[in-house]
Amino acid sequence: LSQIPTNELDRFIKDHLLPNPQFLKQVGKAIDGILSCLRKNCVYKASKVSKGGSFGRGTHLRGGCDVELAIFFNCFKNYKDQRARRAEILEEMRAQLESWWQDPVPDLSLQFSKHTVPEALQFQLVSTALGSQMDVSLLPVFDAVGPLSSSTKHPKHCLLYTSDAA
Repeated sequence: LSQIPTNELDRFIKDHLLPNPQFLKQVGKAIDGILSCLRKNCVYKASKVSKGGSFGRGTHLRGGCDVELAIFFNCFKNYKDQRARRAEILEEMRAQLESWWQDPVPDLSLQFSKHTVPEALQFQLVSTALGSQMDVSLLPVFDAVGPLSSSTKHPKHCLLYTSDAA
């Protein structure tokens, strides 16, 4: 890296460190579709979604991409309720994704993790054609802050969904 001329660093980063742009476009489309599916089909309604992980922060690198989607649900009354109902909501989210995912993004597959954690639904978005994958975690969370008004400026990583959204 130290032997690369300064004027060629951007090209080196693009060619060797960043994920394939086509894959990132596919993942973005898949995440939009996943959130739309959950918003429209889940029994439990989300008030907003916050995107994190390297993909959410824009720090993704080839071979090491992840996205964490904190989904704020209206059905939780408090943190104890969130903990008590988390498993049923994760099951509902998985069931909805399994029935919805029928190649909505060409050349991208959704593969559920064999290892589970109690606080998240984890899976990978995989493009065998491009040799890329991204780890995805969906985390149902209690909305302690409450609804945000439409006049409030939202941070870039906070994707606002309301129950009446199309």
